Amino acid sequence: MPYSGRPPLARDCLECGAHDGMELQNTARTLPINIPLLYLCHVCGCTLTVPPAQSPVTPPGRGDDE
Repeated sequence: MPYSGRPPLARDCLECGAHDGMELQNTARTLPINIPLLYLCHVCGCTLTVPPAQSPVTPPGRGDDE
């Protein structure tokens, strides 16, 4: 499935409970690697920030080429 790793466009609000009330604001729905996701509730204005998953980039000095 090509879209299985993408974040959902909407989710239920944590504050007011509106079904799919929180809409994704800041991504093209690609697999989030290094940006937090921002959801905003269109009913009560609550925001939710989801931190990015751990980056697959290897820190300097810890690569396999040593």
